[in-house]
Amino acid sequence: MNQVATHPKTLIFEACERAFSDSAFMMAAPLDSAPDPEPSWAGMKVHFTGPLVGEMTLRLNRDLIGDLAANFIGADEPPAEDVQNDALGELVNIICGNLLPDLTDEEGVFDITHPEPVETAAELGGGAGQVHDVYMSIDDGFGHLRVVLE
Repeated sequence: MNQVATHPKTLIFEACERAFSDSAFMMAAPLDSAPDPEPSWAGMKVHFTGPLVGEMTLRLNRDLIGDLAANFIGADEPPAEDVQNDALGELVNIICGNLLPDLTDEEGVFDITHPEPVETAAELGGGAGQVHDVYMSIDDGFGHLRVVLE
């Protein structure tokens, strides 16, 4: 049976938890819903095709991205904004690449697009596909991963 039909949020959170821990040395814990009030988010989105088709968006509260990028590159201080965006884009790529094979029983190769910035909630996507939202606390901040499967 396709794992996405049985427990997608668990698989999604586990992929996030591994990526944050292994790549950014940050600890993630699941949340039942979006933080209230919602923080000012910054995000990156990738689209993917292959055995599954859809998109994945990773958003973090803006205050967290500098620390994420510094940890990612081994710096003591937050790097320039373009490096912060690159780190966020790389993290969504890592999560996507690790998660997609777990969501399907089909063999195949996935094609993942270059990450694109997401500035507003309207850019999150959703449409007619299956939408899976996972919110998490990450160190002193918050994260949100949305996976949309067509």
